[in-house]
Amino acid sequence: MSNKSLNEKLKQLYIKLINWLKYIKLKTDKSREIKGKYAHNHLLYNFNLNNDLHNKIKTFWKKYGIKVNTLWFRAWISVNGIEDYRYIPEEIFYTFIEPKSNRKDLFIAYVDKNN
Repeated sequence: MSNKSLNEKLKQLYIKLINWLKYIKLKTDKSREIKGKYAHNHLLYNFNLNNDLHNKIKTFWKKYGIKVNTLWFRAWISVNGIEDYRYIPEEIFYTFIEPKSNRKDLFIAYVDKNN
């Protein structure tokens, strides 16, 4: 294996590791956030996911290797009434999806919207 391909593989591994560390930090922060929301809003406790939906949520995210906190799903569904297992938790969105859809190297051009 050439040094160039080895360096590229190490770089990809480093980026993957950094993303997982960001994910773990965000997941911890978001877990604290949702627990705080439940602590200050007793109406959220009155809503429970049915077993079928709970299992769909766990199964859907398990195939991506991600264990999700269903408290967020309970909160979203209790607010909007739409029972969907495909909601994307914030820690997953901000760690994996948003970086792929926005080029961070171009952020300076977007800072001034007049350009």
